[in-house]
Amino acid sequence: EIVRDLALAASGLLNRRSGGPSSYPPQPDGVYAFTQRKAAWPTSTGEDRYRRGMYTFFKRTAPHPNLTTFDCPDSNTTSVARRTSNTPLQALTLLNNDVFFEAAQALASQTMAREAPGDVQRMTMLLRHCLARKPSEFEVQRFVNLLNRSRQWYAENENEAQRITARHQPAQVDDGEAAAWVSVARIVLNLDEFITRE
Repeated sequence: EIVRDLALAASGLLNRRSGGPSSYPPQPDGVYAFTQRKAAWPTSTGEDRYRRGMYTFFKRTAPHPNLTTFDCPDSNTTSVARRTSNTPLQALTLLNNDVFFEAAQALASQTMAREAPGDVQRMTMLLRHCLARKPSEFEVQRFVNLLNRSRQWYAENENEAQRITARHQPAQVDDGEAAAWVSVARIVLNLDEFITRE
């Protein structure tokens, strides 16, 4: 639950309201088709879409895929300790799942809106915001290089740029620039240092 909450908090999307009914964050189509009784998943809209993970509606026969991917305990048995794993499916979820993708879009938008004299300063702010420490010059430069490569790729693939920036795109920023920052934000939100508490 906390992995999703971290991404939403870093992106500024997290709804911190306490109490109230369960929320239905986005999930892949057809997940409930494999349950004992076929049911609908009415995806939440507005701020409810971004409620903390503990408010996610839980169906024992088909828990939310994000919860199971990140080691949610079996609700049919007692659990005295959380199981932890590290699988490729977790990395793929962090890169491609709607929730994390949308968080990356919002984080990129937030980063581009900050006043900074250049890419190095803006990238330093992004990394410091997500990692809670000052990044090294080497780290910043690696991410700036990624940003520049992404800019070049999206300049040559405008249709992909528009697809990447469907939500949370800042005004007066062209699709290619926004998409490049989304690409960087996706990687930052996938860093082990961001998602792992040690």
